[in-house]
Amino acid sequence: MSKRNAKIGAGENDGSSKTLRDTKFISLLSTLSSEEMAEFSKFIDSPYLNRKGPYIKRAFSEIRQFHPDYDSPLFTKVKIFSALYPERSYNDVLLRKILSELQKLGEDFLGLREIGDFDFSTELKKLSSFRKRKLNKLFEKKYSDVSGYLADPTGKVNKDYFRNLYDLEIEAVNFELINDKQENTFESLKNIEQHITYDFLINILDIQYNLLVGGDTNFKREFGFITELIKQIDFAKLKKFLKNDKTDRYIIFEIFYYRWLSFLEVENDMHYFKLKELVVKHLDYFNREEKNTMLIALQNNAIHRTRAGKYEFHNEVFSVYKIMLDKNLLIASDEENMQLSTFRNIFLTARTVGEHAWSEWFVDNYIGRLDPDKRENTYHHSRALIEFDNKRFDEATKELQKVRYDHFMHKLDAQLLLLKIYYETGAYEPALSLIDSLNHYYKDSKKVSEVYRNNNGPFLKFVQKLILVRLSYKKKDAEELIYSIQNTKVLDKKWLIQKAGDLDPK
Repeated sequence: MSKRNAKIGAGENDGSSKTLRDTKFISLLSTLSSEEMAEFSKFIDSPYLNRKGPYIKRAFSEIRQFHPDYDSPLFTKVKIFSALYPERSYNDVLLRKILSELQKLGEDFLGLREIGDFDFSTELKKLSSFRKRKLNKLFEKKYSDVSGYLADPTGKVNKDYFRNLYDLEIEAVNFELINDKQENTFESLKNIEQHITYDFLINILDIQYNLLVGGDTNFKREFGFITELIKQIDFAKLKKFLKNDKTDRYIIFEIFYYRWLSFLEVENDMHYFKLKELVVKHLDYFNREEKNTMLIALQNNAIHRTRAGKYEFHNEVFSVYKIMLDKNLLIASDEENMQLSTFRNIFLTARTVGEHAWSEWFVDNYIGRLDPDKRENTYHHSRALIEFDNKRFDEATKELQKVRYDHFMHKLDAQLLLLKIYYETGAYEPALSLIDSLNHYYKDSKKVSEVYRNNNGPFLKFVQKLILVRLSYKKKDAEELIYSIQNTKVLDKKWLIQKAGDLDPK
């Protein structure tokens, strides 16, 4: 064995030869396209940005050869180190330092890409620097450019929009004061009053809305200071006062206000439709990410109503999904894949409102937008639901058998569909056994959220009652079951009522 190979072999025996795919830097690199990798290479080439020298560039060059999958058996710590330092024994500490430096550069690169053509915080720092150095002409020109840019809200609004305007005016006031021109601060101070007021209102409404949604889906309703504070505000009176403001400021406030109010007062559908009108009409006010956020909020508010028993709002949920598809806003950025839950909800909503042909079109055209490891399972589960609705129960079962249970959502969805297949085909003993198994799983598994358990638990109870009534039919029991289903918040209510209505052997 050569001297060099002996050094490599020693490293491989000490456990350092494992692949690098799970390191933070490789996780970051794996998200970059070929074009972005080329840009990152130029980024690293800059001596101003890369202060650690050429060895960092060499390391990136070696690692880059394995992009984008990084699954080669040659992609190990030892082999990368050996390529960089052929005459040295493997040193894990040194390699980790190199990866750490590359990780920092990667984070800086992604940060700069996110900034885009205009970054307010950067512009504000320039203004501050010009002011402190008394570069008055540069300050005045930059202030004019930034204030002119922000004056038109189109494509710029998020919850920080008014805070940015406030910070800008603070710089203007400081500039006038440092130049002993206090008399010129009046206009800026008037603007500061308005900007900080709208910033406060929008942010407390944003926080409280997210707390309400979180309390409805993820965590207990244990709210604190903001919840108590917001109770002290007479929003009806405040809204009348603010309505005198004929600028875009009021419209932006109104959107955040109705987003909160329509979720809070689920019984008043007028709030929802006012929110929808405002969001659709003024969607271009918001930046790309906030457009996605606002449409998700509209969708959440419609779903909130379906959970309150207003099942006609499934059509509203579907209409919002179609808006998001039409405007390419299902995801916050073009670089992201669609979340499994989003895909699943769109498909199921389309089936719920009877858009069967559209749902099949959606599967065929959007399955490729999921993460690669989720596509196959999702496709087979979707096809199983389509076959079930077409009463081809054997074909539905075959599709379910192709689903690998590597995600709890796939597992639970598949088992609930299997339960319905059992019922439809008269396999009552396996159905009751599956119900018992699922009840134990919901009770014991930490993977199942309380919301998921509360949504699916009543469905299991009613399928069990359907079977028991069918096996020992009494008209009174069937009528009571129909009444109970109709007056309970339960998933798949339409199917349950249909099956209960079919119980009468006559």
